[in-house]
Amino acid sequence: SLTTSSGISVSSGVYASFFVGNGSGLTGINTSPSGTAGGDLTGSYPNPTLTSVMTAGTYGSTTVVPQITVDAKGRITSETNQTISGVVPGGTAGGALSGSYPNPGLATTQSAAVTWSGAQTFGNTSGFSLTTSSGISVSSGVYASFFVGNGSGLSNVSGTPSGTAGGDLTGSYPNPTLTSVMTAGTYGSTTVVPQITVDAKGRITSETNQTISGVVPGGTAGGALSGSYPNPGLATTQSAAVTWSGAQTFNGGASFPGSGIWNSSGDVGIGTSGPNAQLDIKATGGSEYEINTGNASYVQLQVGSTAVARVYAN
Repeated sequence: SLTTSSGISVSSGVYASFFVGNGSGLTGINTSPSGTAGGDLTGSYPNPTLTSVMTAGTYGSTTVVPQITVDAKGRITSETNQTISGVVPGGTAGGALSGSYPNPGLATTQSAAVTWSGAQTFGNTSGFSLTTSSGISVSSGVYASFFVGNGSGLSNVSGTPSGTAGGDLTGSYPNPTLTSVMTAGTYGSTTVVPQITVDAKGRITSETNQTISGVVPGGTAGGALSGSYPNPGLATTQSAAVTWSGAQTFNGGASFPGSGIWNSSGDVGIGTSGPNAQLDIKATGGSEYEINTGNASYVQLQVGSTAVARVYAN
């Protein structure tokens, strides 16, 4: 017996049954669920669906495998395609191969043209058969040998290369030479340096002599010079005659051995840079003595502009 002042309240969407005694007689409420679904469900009762957590689609192929993320409820929530790699192949080989993967061999019969580079070894001791409608083609200049069994018998082609050379070679095989790209000669000297042009193959293809210039000299100076380059000085002893033009200044004592000093014209000043006579000697105190040979019959000695003595010739 259920007694209430307001009746029995049943929440929307809840299936409720109330039984009396052993339940053989239904005396209460029996309804199908209704209303909006929630939690992991969406839609409305009585026909809700699972909430979407993944984009529907087909994943994986012969070259990629799906990498999946699964939540605690066993649902796939994301997927990333991963390229299949590092897998040892298996099964029966076909096409140009025979046997089984992962270790197939070449098929005994090849229907398509095969090009080999480098030395090839065939382990079949009973020999092998080369069948083609156009024969075996060996590139010009290639040494080819085909052996049967253990290689003790030469059964096909073996020869020294022959024919006209090409590419970077000229002449004929077996003794071609490199193609000429430069005029043979000796380039460079003590005054010029060769400026060269080199191609991608390391060959000098042209040369132009360039005069050496703008180089600062170095090393020990010699001859009329002393000290070191680039700033040598005059040697203290000069073995050859020296001719100067213009005024010369000697900052120290100077010795002039040999036949003396001479000048075909002009005046000589000692203690003055502006001599007034052929020999003009100016003392430190200011007195100035001049010797002038303006008259062919005597030499005149002057103090300043005053003549003080004359020396006449016999």
